[in-house]
Amino acid sequence: MARTASEVKVECLCGALIDLSQVPMPGEHFFFPTADWDEVIRRLGAAFMASEKEEHRRLKARISDTLAGAGDAFFPCPGCQRLIVPVEDGYEFYRRDEGPAGR
Repeated sequence: MARTASEVKVECLCGALIDLSQVPMPGEHFFFPTADWDEVIRRLGAAFMASEKEEHRRLKARISDTLAGAGDAFFPCPGCQRLIVPVEDGYEFYRRDEGPAGR
């Protein structure tokens, strides 16, 4: 789920405020489902083949767009190290010693 310009901070369950205005955010990680691996590789290959006649900058843009469309970001809370995962209607918070908690 992409962040919007108006969404600048998120509050973790521990009370820490995380500033989302910096993109990419320090500590932010990216993932995509492993079930989509072959499709992502196919799309990256297609981007490479389509850009053989294009300049290097366009290839980087195609690869970036392909990866951005295949996954999502998550980030750790600096206060408690919960993983914060954007979902369609907000965020979910995960800790190893707890189940997921949504907000």
